[in-house]
Amino acid sequence: TPSRWFHPNITGVEAENLLLTRGVDGSFLARPSKSNPGDFTLSVSPKVGNVGNVCFDELVSLKELKYDVGGGEKFDSLTDLVEHYKKNPMVETLGTVLQLKQVRECGN
Repeated sequence: TPSRWFHPNITGVEAENLLLTRGVDGSFLARPSKSNPGDFTLSVSPKVGNVGNVCFDELVSLKELKYDVGGGEKFDSLTDLVEHYKKNPMVETLGTVLQLKQVRECGN
């Protein structure tokens, strides 16, 4: 069964709108990357008030059958990566700390 946080048919603009209009601190979803076919994008709504009304998109690369976000730890599956970052903070390239807290379910 597909994960509730995976949105197979959503664009980046739709993901951002969904997270910013109906999300909360730490809301997240994953979707296939349009600009890097075969990879995925993890879209995360940061802490409210920490950063302006923006959503962060982290590219999840699939290299040598492992998933990673920018050269950090590598995972056997997208689910393993998401589960890891639900328990551990992710530091965005400019230093913003992102935490995956609230699943933004597909279809809601």
